[in-house]
Amino acid sequence: MIIIKILGYSFFYIGTFAIPLFFMANGYLQLRKKIDYKYVLKKILKILYVVFIRTLFYDIARLILKGNIDNNTIYNVIMNLLQKVDLGHFWFLGSLIIMYLALPIISKIFNNESKKYCIFLTITLSIVCIIIDYFNIRNNFLGKPVIQQSIIQTFRIWTWLTYFCIGGIISKFNILNNLKNSHHITLMLLCSIIFVLY
Repeated sequence: MIIIKILGYSFFYIGTFAIPLFFMANGYLQLRKKIDYKYVLKKILKILYVVFIRTLFYDIARLILKGNIDNNTIYNVIMNLLQKVDLGHFWFLGSLIIMYLALPIISKIFNNESKKYCIFLTITLSIVCIIIDYFNIRNNFLGKPVIQQSIIQTFRIWTWLTYFCIGGIISKFNILNNLKNSHHITLMLLCSIIFVLY
C-alpha cells in the first residue's frame, strides 16, 4: 500500500513539470515573432473551439448516461476554463487566453533591439514568484492559508507568465541551439528533478 502511494505521488509530481513546459514552449514559439491582436483573436477562437467541442461531447455523454445536463454547454466552457466544473483541467487554456491578450505588448518587449527589456521583465516576474513562494512557505509553517488557496490556477498569471517569458528568453538567446543533444537531455532531467523537489 505504501509503495503504491509513493508511486502515485512520484508520478503526480513528475507530471507537474508538464504545465511549466507547456507555458515555456508557448513562450518559446510565440515571443520570437511580432504579434498583433488579429493573430491573438484567431488563437483564442481556436482554443475556445477545442474546449467547446470537448465540453459538448462531455455534456452529450452525461445526458445519455445520467439523463441530465446541469447547465448549457457555453456556461460549462467558461466554467471549465475557470477550473469550476468537471473538465476543470482546461484551466491552463484559460490562463493561456489571458496571456494571449497581453501577447502583443509582451511581443513588442521581446522583439525590441535592446535585449535588456525582456531580461528585465523576466527577472521581475521571477522575483515576484520567489516573493509569493516565500510567503506561501512562511504561511504554511505558521499554519496560515497559502495564497494559492484563494486564487484559482487560471488567475495565477504571475507564475505562468514567468514560464512564458523564460521560454521567450530561451528562444531569443538561442540557448537550446547552442547545446548538444546530450546536454538537452541532461538539462531536461536536471530541470525535472529540481521541479519535483521544489
